[in-house]
Amino acid sequence: QAADTTGIFQLESSGMRRYLKELCPSEIEDIIAMIALYRPGPMEFIPQYINRKFKRERINYLHPKLEPLLNKT
Repeated sequence: QAADTTGIFQLESSGMRRYLKELCPSEIEDIIAMIALYRPGPMEFIPQYINRKFKRERINYLHPKLEPLLNKT
């Protein structure tokens, strides 16, 4: 929760630390997802990802069969 990531290249920027504090990673997949999202293209979806993790926003799958494949991330 402290987001003490100094010395970890992909996680040490102030923006990444801010998002990590909001996300409260509970498993390695959370950190993997943040590294993937913290890029110029998908960065705008980070707040949505965090909201969906905490069930503040509903997740809609294009097809019900995708849910078991995608629900982890």
